[in-house]
Amino acid sequence: MIATTDGQSRFAMGLDIGVASIGWAVVNLDSDGQPTSVRKAGVHLFEAGIDPGKSDPETAMLLGREQSKATPRRTARATRRQIWRRARRKRKVLRSLMDAGLLAPAQVQTPEQVDRYMKALDRELAERWAGDGHRDAQNLPYRLRAAAAVRPLQRDEVGRALYHLAQRRGFLSNRRSPERSDEDKSAMKLSIGELASAVASHRPPTLGAYLASLDPDEQRLRCRWTSRQMYVEELDCIWKAQAKPLGLSDDHRAAIENAIFFQRPLKDQSHLVGQCSLIAGQKRCPIAERVAQRFRVFQQVNHLRVVLDDLTERPLNSPERDALVVKLLTEGDVSIAKARREAGLPPGSTLSIERGGEKKLVGHRTDAKLRAVFGAGRWDPLSDTDKNAIVNALRSFRDRDALRRYGVRRWGLDGEAADAFADTTLEEGHAAHCRDALEKLVARMDRDGLSYSEARKDEFPDSFAQAEPKDVLPPLDEWESDLRNPSVARALTELRKVVNTIVRRWGKPERVHLELARDLKSGRSRREQQSRRMRERERERERAAAAIASKLGIDAPKRWMIEKWLLAEECGWVCPYTGRHFGAADLLGRESQFDVEHIWPLSQSLDNSYMNKTICYHDENRNRKKGRSPVSAYTADELAPMLERVRAFKCDPLTKRKKLQRFAEPVEEDFPKRHLQETRYIGRMACDYVGLLYGGRAEDVGEAVGRQRIFTPSGGLTAWLRRGWNLDALLGADDGKNREDHRHHTIDAIVIACADQAAITRLSDAAKRMERVQKERPFDSVDHPWDGFLANIAAAIEPIIVSRRVSKKVRGGLHKDTIYSKPHRSGGAHLHHRKRTELAALTTADLAKGRIIDKRAEAAIRAKLDELGEPNPAKAFKDPANLPTVRGQGGKPVTLRRVRVAESVRPTTIGRGPSVRRVKSESNYHTVVYQLSDEGGEGQWAHAVVPLLDAVAIARPGAAGRDDNAAVVIWPTLPQGARVLFTLTNGECLEMEDPKQPGVRDVFRVLSISDGEIKVIRTHDGRASAISGKDRIRIKGRGDNLRKLGARKVRVTLLGEVVNAGG
Repeated sequence: MIATTDGQSRFAMGLDIGVASIGWAVVNLDSDGQPTSVRKAGVHLFEAGIDPGKSDPETAMLLGREQSKATPRRTARATRRQIWRRARRKRKVLRSLMDAGLLAPAQVQTPEQVDRYMKALDRELAERWAGDGHRDAQNLPYRLRAAAAVRPLQRDEVGRALYHLAQRRGFLSNRRSPERSDEDKSAMKLSIGELASAVASHRPPTLGAYLASLDPDEQRLRCRWTSRQMYVEELDCIWKAQAKPLGLSDDHRAAIENAIFFQRPLKDQSHLVGQCSLIAGQKRCPIAERVAQRFRVFQQVNHLRVVLDDLTERPLNSPERDALVVKLLTEGDVSIAKARREAGLPPGSTLSIERGGEKKLVGHRTDAKLRAVFGAGRWDPLSDTDKNAIVNALRSFRDRDALRRYGVRRWGLDGEAADAFADTTLEEGHAAHCRDALEKLVARMDRDGLSYSEARKDEFPDSFAQAEPKDVLPPLDEWESDLRNPSVARALTELRKVVNTIVRRWGKPERVHLELARDLKSGRSRREQQSRRMRERERERERAAAAIASKLGIDAPKRWMIEKWLLAEECGWVCPYTGRHFGAADLLGRESQFDVEHIWPLSQSLDNSYMNKTICYHDENRNRKKGRSPVSAYTADELAPMLERVRAFKCDPLTKRKKLQRFAEPVEEDFPKRHLQETRYIGRMACDYVGLLYGGRAEDVGEAVGRQRIFTPSGGLTAWLRRGWNLDALLGADDGKNREDHRHHTIDAIVIACADQAAITRLSDAAKRMERVQKERPFDSVDHPWDGFLANIAAAIEPIIVSRRVSKKVRGGLHKDTIYSKPHRSGGAHLHHRKRTELAALTTADLAKGRIIDKRAEAAIRAKLDELGEPNPAKAFKDPANLPTVRGQGGKPVTLRRVRVAESVRPTTIGRGPSVRRVKSESNYHTVVYQLSDEGGEGQWAHAVVPLLDAVAIARPGAAGRDDNAAVVIWPTLPQGARVLFTLTNGECLEMEDPKQPGVRDVFRVLSISDGEIKVIRTHDGRASAISGKDRIRIKGRGDNLRKLGARKVRVTLLGEVVNAGG
């Protein structure tokens, strides 16, 4: 054990762990283990393992508007890959058409060669297919496709039609089943249903022919989502009309089809499957495998207890257990009532599982499904090897037709059985252990009737052995290499730093208290209400599943299908937004037209519960509501009928009231509830992680055998104690904790450290007693743990300097998305760049200052604004129906959607050759503070900002002037004789005189840096940037004000101590 360094010994450590913060407290203990005073406390902040988006990290975490850090770069990478693969596919199609003699041979290796070739071909075809005007010329490829489907054409005409067809080939899921949630939820599937109906009613019934019949001046041809099947059917139709006249072979068709429709399978993700905790080096077994299914059955049955009518309990006897096991292994899930009958239990007895409201026992679902497909007479005699091979085939095949052929060829299934086999889906997910471990456990559980823990002790006794206590916590990846949640990984990594620092300073704590945000023990009446609601919801889901199976023939509907059905029943099969009526096929059919929609946007509310969902017509959701709350997307007049439809919802009063509130009110921007859920997960992981200091949650060394070291008081307990001790008042909060001050995490940590088992018991008992008479605030006053409690805590938290994790990695978005034109001159010498802007993104300043380049468009916009009586274009053109029109070619009105706008910017030029583009830098990496040369001695200070784009150019390997073996120095070009003092980046700290309180020095955190100013704020200020603006300190100028304030760069340690960091 690491010895203490300051002569003090016994203490408890309290830890308040969140997704972006760790409050910690070291509380002294007396000889009886009771808290006596706060030795030291603090807060450590860090960015969660997420991307804060456009907001600063504090605002993003406060409002819950974050996303995965991988999302932006993954999206950009996917777009690049899609563009590259599409270009490669088109070149492959072009070569296949040339090989088939449908296009003239030529060199088409580069994009430039392809562009020249196709333009020449189009000019020739345009002369040959000259029409009446602009419409015919614009529709030429579609006219070729329409004609190729019904009559013979020349070779180059057919080749051009097929090349155009190959440019967009529609959406195809990589999943085997056509009824999958990814297709139903994808934006690419939203409008396919309506388009498929329109194509089917057209003659010829092909996509190209239907689009050729539309007027492009009135209806957009390319703003449509299509399915892969539409293109497959059109190609088949064209081939039937052209193959014989042109002498095309089956080999030609196979090559062209492969070039157009080949789609690589999804990337194998097996490397992400976790490791078995019982046998090292083996992966966890898929839950659909038969041994995992048998394990689940025996684990469940061997844990059952029979509750007799006299309330005594006993385990199942051998005949009862064997009868129940046979039924579960052959029929799958069995209802509780049927399980009692099959086991032959005494009258009046129940099963212990019924206490939690369970209505069924989970059986061998894999065998039950396959037994129904093959028939008992064919399935039962098969060996385990054959049965496992069939299960493996179901898990391996991606193509339904291939799986069907396998069933017919290998197992002799007839047509109907083969179809059922091909449509069979198995459970997803993995068991906790590998296949070898499960086989050993199942053998003991089957033969001896052992429970899971008993079988595990017999077969894997080492898994219960106490680990060797560690002096400090090891790196996270050495302890849990399979952890995939980035938020949890970041929080536990920062937890390790805090705990190890405390241990190195004061030794190991007597005990560690971690806050687990689980609910405080509820009274009986509330538990009964919750249990009753759960059972009612289960019955509703079972009824919905039966209705889906009856009306749509889906024998095993997914959870999302059931939820969607329940939402449809709730709204009476009427879209609450549009009033459209719909049926089962519209809801869950192949071409679904209605979507499950979050009333309050998920990105803002992070509320994915049933209370925040309803059904919405897909076009309304995509083109009108577009990820906004109802009050943001609609006017009061438009909302009125929606609210009436919500009032007619068929649901309980609480649900109706909650949904009506979401329709009628904006999103509440308080602390996101999602953090509570994540904290639960982090808390459980952290408990096991910190337990490594003692070899487990209870120590097993020397005289400390069996002593519990890790305690987990609930979040509810912390709230009650904090309120009862009136600790919120220490940070100026009248009611509830002051989340605008980061030190509220420290107060929580102190409370957690003081929350022993006796306090938990007393508060739980008080909750039971007071539930009936004082439900809201049963703990207005709780005795303090020691004398002078409030004064001691106030003295501990007042001087706290909050530490923060600062990343110096050269990483992030290099530039903004907008691409600007080359420079243009206007009004003589004035230089500007141009960008394309949606009309809804225009500002009143764009109009007032005449920034719109096309004056004809500007006149149309001004006229429309006058007509609408709304001077703000962002509000006026939020509704696409309000967009103005201008006269296009032929005098037809064309909707104006975007315009070119002049902007006075200084963009950076990136790329080379045809890829050159002009962009604005995304962010600044840091600023370099330096002292100018001055013969008199004290030179002035200045600072120079280094944009992230420049920092990447300097830091990348092989950069001009860089020694790859030396440390990277990311400095700008400085004046002759300048001396670098220090660098500053967001999150780092300065100690200086407070400009608002002359003579008072404090530590400030850097909020932002720019050429003209540096913004700082006190380290404990936790308010969002917009709120804390009045208390920010703006250090304006080029840097000499830092010298005048006596600034020096400092580093705040994990224990809140300030040390010099340069300058």
